[in-house]
Amino acid sequence: LHSGGDSPTGEGNGEEPVFSFQKEFGYVDFAARKDRAKTFKIHEFTWDHGFSLLNDLVPESAQNLDEKFELTQKLTYSFMGGYENVDTTVYRNAVWNYIHALFGIRHDDYDYAKVNTLLSRDMKTFVKTAACFPHRITEDMRESVMKDFKMSEKIHVMLLIMEARLQASVLYFARALTNHYSRTKRAIQQPKRLD
Repeated sequence: LHSGGDSPTGEGNGEEPVFSFQKEFGYVDFAARKDRAKTFKIHEFTWDHGFSLLNDLVPESAQNLDEKFELTQKLTYSFMGGYENVDTTVYRNAVWNYIHALFGIRHDDYDYAKVNTLLSRDMKTFVKTAACFPHRITEDMRESVMKDFKMSEKIHVMLLIMEARLQASVLYFARALTNHYSRTKRAIQQPKRLD
């Protein structure tokens, strides 16, 4: 048995999968997918839609997720490295939207050129690795990015990565559930044939 896709393996003989018994399970670069999955356009199904559905099903969890996403996106100490009184909103949005883009979620109202301006190639590699293959992060990789950031800023970036990744997964789940409910509802409402 091999580990699921590129999942890390257990401590034992190195063959016990940690996350999945499906060896093809794992992150697939959205741009390189063979199945040509459609882009998830955030304006067609927003976090507000997902929250509304989850709130009907599990109100406490939905509220906790909403508060966690909002706090992570808005958290700032107004400094970046040695600079004080810095509005880090643009940087935080670049990290968040880059992760969503990695998972095929596009924000039509966002200028993705900002990602390339604000995140160096090394930083984008680090963010992608942390979001998609966290077990591959090395000490060298950690040390090559955010060199001037304070430890609290590095932790905040890691929180952004984790929460944007989680929100992407929850958005796909909520949209799939919504689509299932609407298909089921349409099937039930179809008039029965009389013959």
